Amino acid sequence: MAEFRCKLLDRNTIPFGMTLHAQPGWNRIDETTALKVEGYGGEFALLEDKEIIQDQLWTAVNLYYGLAASKGGAGLFAIGAKILISHLS
Repeated sequence: MAEFRCKLLDRNTIPFGMTLHAQPGWNRIDETTALKVEGYGGEFALLEDKEIIQDQLWTAVNLYYGLAASKGGAGLFAIGAKILISHLS
């Protein structure tokens, strides 16, 4: 699997940092059942952080979107997606 990150804003030059994350995926075996499938998916995130106390305390907000589709041996497709928002400090 490949992972791509692009720093959009640098918190060393402006008050907060922002990074765009993308991770596409493909598999031929179902992770749960070990059956043969055609599976495709991806994860995308917008990662934001701010330094509150220099070199000691940071806070972050992450927006995450993941999606997946797979085609099993019977030719049926299964599709799923999830959205997560997290805050760390």
